[in-house]
Amino acid sequence: MFNFLDKIREAPAFYRQLALDRQLITEFNCPLESKKETIWTDQSYFVYVLEGTKIWHIPDKAFELKQGQCLFVKKGAHIIEQVFDTTFCLIVFFISDNFIANTLGNHQLQEPVSANGSMPVISYIHTDNSLHAFFNSIATYFMDYQKVNTDLLELKFRELILNVINDPHNKEVTSYFHSLTANNHGETMRKILEENFQYNLRIENYARLCGRSLSAFKRDFETYFKTTPGKWLLARRLQHARILIHTSEKSISEIAFESGFENSSHFSRAFKQYYGYPPTDARRIQHDLLSKDFELSGNLR
Repeated sequence: MFNFLDKIREAPAFYRQLALDRQLITEFNCPLESKKETIWTDQSYFVYVLEGTKIWHIPDKAFELKQGQCLFVKKGAHIIEQVFDTTFCLIVFFISDNFIANTLGNHQLQEPVSANGSMPVISYIHTDNSLHAFFNSIATYFMDYQKVNTDLLELKFRELILNVINDPHNKEVTSYFHSLTANNHGETMRKILEENFQYNLRIENYARLCGRSLSAFKRDFETYFKTTPGKWLLARRLQHARILIHTSEKSISEIAFESGFENSSHFSRAFKQYYGYPPTDARRIQHDLLSKDFELSGNLR
């Protein structure tokens, strides 16, 4: 797993890019090293397809993106799948939470929108003629290798945000943007970890997602949740794995991977220590318990 934004920033000669402080635009047409790649980024981003097809995956859902379509992807981890039988070209806007909140600071919505921020990790953006024209105008900067004035670049980032929130089809994303103007740090941390615990990220990666240093993240997390991030993540992953064992036919190795464990051996040791029996026995134990419940209900009739 790699940080998508870091990889682009570290290779400006390879990935054409326009940068404004923490914000960045890139035209991305480089193939992944494998058909599916797990990536993460500590900034949210918009992605617009100029050519070809890409597929974004989160647990239990896939988002296929074709020419002229746009996604908003919240900061965190996800899987990108490439389609090898076609060329592709993407325009990607990485935008920090602070920039989004600052842009919305003095902007009045035409209709009130709940600011609970409860949007999915990934959401399609409604693309009308003005948004198509916007992204195609950005593409010309890369075709002509233009050096763009920073004031104009800032306007382009703000134009994209305002275009999106002024379209009534994008209410989920708009609500999420407005939630970024609040200062509920505990709720923000909880959402970030809930959305990303299934990925094998390091504690310092979660700290970056929450916009904190590692020491500040650990301190704040313990203040809000009365436990360490490591203990919370382990318990949450094991609880998720136990649900998968009882509700799916997936193998133990598949369940370990989908619950954020590095390998099956680590998962099996942690599961046994937490629940008192190995994951290989969990389905049998559940079956025995259900059988006893069925017998008991029959005897009570």
